[in-house]
Amino acid sequence: MSIRLKLLLTGIVMAVLVAAICIIGYITAERALTASISGEINAVLANECSELDGYLREKGKLADATANLLEEFVDRPERLDQALVSLGSNDPEVFDIVNGTEDNHFIGWVGGDASDRVNPHDRPWYQQAVKTSGLSFTAPYEDITQKKMIVSATRSYSDRTGALRGGVCVDISLDTLGERVKSLKYHGEGEGVIVSSDGLIIASSEGYAMKRAEDTSVLKAHFSEMIQKKSGYFSMEKNGEEQIIAYGTVPSTGWIVAIAVPKSVAFAQLESLKMTYGVLSVVGILLVIGIIIVLLRFAATITTATEALTGHVDALAHGQLNLPDLPVNSDDELGRLAANFNTMVGNIRSLIRQVASTAEQLAASSEELTAGAHQMAESATEIAGTVSSVATGTE
Repeated sequence: MSIRLKLLLTGIVMAVLVAAICIIGYITAERALTASISGEINAVLANECSELDGYLREKGKLADATANLLEEFVDRPERLDQALVSLGSNDPEVFDIVNGTEDNHFIGWVGGDASDRVNPHDRPWYQQAVKTSGLSFTAPYEDITQKKMIVSATRSYSDRTGALRGGVCVDISLDTLGERVKSLKYHGEGEGVIVSSDGLIIASSEGYAMKRAEDTSVLKAHFSEMIQKKSGYFSMEKNGEEQIIAYGTVPSTGWIVAIAVPKSVAFAQLESLKMTYGVLSVVGILLVIGIIIVLLRFAATITTATEALTGHVDALAHGQLNLPDLPVNSDDELGRLAANFNTMVGNIRSLIRQVASTAEQLAASSEELTAGAHQMAESATEIAGTVSSVATGTE
């Protein structure tokens, strides 16, 4: 595998890693931010539910006070009516206070004694009061006289022996809830609604009061889920726009308080996060591409130099010494390698020239020695002939 290909693969791996890091970072941040936003919306609903619960319980204290007072005078019938009248409230949100007894006595702070017309045992609030321990609230309903939505706070009372003697009812106006749902907002946006546990819309910023939950597109599909889970949120399309519907439950009544907020508003921070990570991802990938281009150019420089050096080494290995010098284009390791290779080739040429010159000198000396030996052999032959002639003459 060539150096250029290795660098290219390294760059691709870097790009993939940058993209993976950005994706993982976005997913992690998205989950954390979604949880934070969800928690914030739920906190808004929880606070509203808590305030509404406190409002109802504060109004319900009048039912507790009435029941406690009636227990004091339960054995003094002549004082019961006076006690009830003395509890008459100046609170404009309290429409009436009613006392019903087990012996069918029925008297109201507003309507007076109606025992001859009304049997308390037939009234739903009385039936609830005598079956429930402590303070309780009825389902909301429209008051016949006032023609307004009310809820009744009820409580039973007993005599000193613990025997049940009757129950009281405090009728509380729900007009204030209309203003509460109009002010129910998330970051200045949203439409609120309060629904009873049996599906009656008590108050709505869209004017749906007195309608049933199943009559609205938003609540119809999810109301049973809201009753079961008590708090949470879901998304759905409303008026052509994706909406987040968050909800909570009022502890004392089981009412559902919900708010519908455009998803673009609720998760605006998430959209900003998505844009930020998108820009960072693009910048990171472009940066990696730039690094890859620089690396490829650097690789081209390296491969050009190494290919030239490899060619010269191959030629040198085959005995070719008349090589042109390698170009020295830099002062880095590659430049010094090329310069040193050129020096090495030059030194080899000089060494071979010296060896050739020495060999020539040795050859010339060898020829001279051969000629001298030949002359000496001829002289020895002549001397041997002369010696032979002298020996012959002597004989």
